[in-house]
Amino acid sequence: MEGLLLAQLLEQLDPLPAGRGAWRFPDSETFVLPLGESALWLHSAPPDPYVELKQGRSPAGRGATAFQQLLRARAGGQLEAVTQLKLDRVVTFSFRGSDGFVSSPPVRLVAELAGRNANLILLDENGTIVGVQREVTADRNRYRQLLPGLAYVPPPAYDRPDPRKLDSTEAAALLTGQPLRRLIQTLDGFGPRLLHAVAGRSGLDPADTVGEADVPRLADALREVLADPQAAAETAPDRATVRERRRSEERSRLEGQLRRELQRRQRLLERRLGDMDHLHKAAERAAELRSHAELLLAFRPQAEPDGTVTVTDFSGTEVELTLEPGQDAIQTAETMFTRARRHEQRLQTAENLRPGLERDLRELRRDLAGLSSLSAAELADRTRREVPADRGRHRTRPGIRVSGPHGFEILIGRNARDNDRITFGIARSRDIWLHVQGYRGSHVIIRADNREVPFETILFAAQLAAGHSQAAASENVPVDWTVRKNVWRPKGAPAGAVHFTAQKTVYVTPVRHAAETDARQG
Repeated sequence: MEGLLLAQLLEQLDPLPAGRGAWRFPDSETFVLPLGESALWLHSAPPDPYVELKQGRSPAGRGATAFQQLLRARAGGQLEAVTQLKLDRVVTFSFRGSDGFVSSPPVRLVAELAGRNANLILLDENGTIVGVQREVTADRNRYRQLLPGLAYVPPPAYDRPDPRKLDSTEAAALLTGQPLRRLIQTLDGFGPRLLHAVAGRSGLDPADTVGEADVPRLADALREVLADPQAAAETAPDRATVRERRRSEERSRLEGQLRRELQRRQRLLERRLGDMDHLHKAAERAAELRSHAELLLAFRPQAEPDGTVTVTDFSGTEVELTLEPGQDAIQTAETMFTRARRHEQRLQTAENLRPGLERDLRELRRDLAGLSSLSAAELADRTRREVPADRGRHRTRPGIRVSGPHGFEILIGRNARDNDRITFGIARSRDIWLHVQGYRGSHVIIRADNREVPFETILFAAQLAAGHSQAAASENVPVDWTVRKNVWRPKGAPAGAVHFTAQKTVYVTPVRHAAETDARQG
């Protein structure tokens, strides 16, 4: 939403209505605050977030996200102030503290309505972040992180004049010698919609260079747009077409990104299943290797070191056997027995994995076939969860992936950097975070997906956390666990170093693999 449009809407909230209703959430990206006879609607979905005032009540919605539940609990007081940062797309809603069964102190809700980077941040009285709709880690922005526990830092400041405080001719003259599209970078509060509104009224194309002869009609166009930005935006040429095209492009981008990731996994699974055919062929040689080893042992006096020996097998067929370099007949026979056992063990291990691989492949093919039926919001959510943000910089996905009891996905960090990536780049606020107590070890995440995590799953993950730590050889190891929103990285701390609170502790026997856990629990 463009700064001038936002400023015009906020003028309608002056003075603020005396009463307010309870928050309502029609969907995961929409936040509605009833104010008197109307309601303030906050749409935070990228790439086109906006605020509007509507009459009447909103639908309640079926459920609330973790951030929406936090907002309902903490921002329950009267709305006492609404401020805009210059003409930027940043608005702060200040709420008084509320009294009740559980009282809450004053808070501020910061709405950053900046296209693809749209976000909502809840702050306490001291400006510390209490909750974030979309957390921003150092992997995404090394200069400005948005995480619970950190001090809120507003977007970088800029220096552009406020067009409402300039004479329209003076404002138009600032663009002389530049393309009209530079209006967005020259005057505060303008974006693509108002740029097209100015272009339509002045008769200039956004790519046209503004000459001195164009200044008078450009000044008239600016004067009209500034008088009523909302009306100007609604009559801007091709507004609906531009918005629809952007949404279509964004959807195509997300679908392509997710499709490439799923196809990559499909190829990997198909290769792994194809490798099993080679293991079958290798295992077929196990019987032959054992037969040759037995013949070598039976005719070992005839075999010379580093040579070959021709013997007759039990069916009367002559067989030529070659001894391994530097080995006698007994040693070569033992090598053959070892190879036979290895072929059979590899095949058995692969066959144990085959049902899971075939199931995963079926699910991937079903997901690929259904991509085109997903909504833009579903595509965005799946892309965020399943496509690593640093694809192209790292060859592996962060974390070891394990399927836990009741179908919950569990992530185990491989090292300090991996710990940082799964905790602050992948885990959501209500996911379960685990770490062995008193030892260095892996961060372990249980992906809750807004579901209640059974204690059986927590014990399962705690055993893995203990097994992937320096306490792996111990017994009865304490493992701390809490929800991810209670974990934060201290300022200036290295990757993987965290503080956490509100933890509980369980004592478990360490294991490193899910199969070991199943065996011990069985």
